[in-house]
Amino acid sequence: MRKFELFDYDDLLNLHKALMEAKFHDNPDNEYVAGSPIIAKIMNEIVDILTDIDPYAKKEDWERWRKLENHICYENGIYLKTLVKVSKDKLWEKYNNEEKIVATKNYFSPFIITDKEIDEFINAVEIKKNSN
Repeated sequence: MRKFELFDYDDLLNLHKALMEAKFHDNPDNEYVAGSPIIAKIMNEIVDILTDIDPYAKKEDWERWRKLENHICYENGIYLKTLVKVSKDKLWEKYNNEEKIVATKNYFSPFIITDKEIDEFINAVEIKKNSN
């Protein structure tokens, strides 16, 4: 097995940007990237590392950036884009509540989402799915 490592801050930041684009793009080529548990894990790890090594920002800046509440723009933001993607997810209907919670966290990674935001999002997905 070969190992892949990044040591340069700029390389890691650009990988982070590419993954953000892949996860939150309006019209993705691969619809499974957004909710992938593997991509969610990788993105969380990357942001954890960036938080620790960023020479230009404080740890608090990254912590603030990670809060989903700082990215909710209902017209064209991450929340709405994710709601649209999840409402098309054919597996969602098969999930129990715990699996929906995990899936929601995966869809929103690397953002930190509160329990209240998770509940509201799951309810919004159910409403959207039932209206289609």
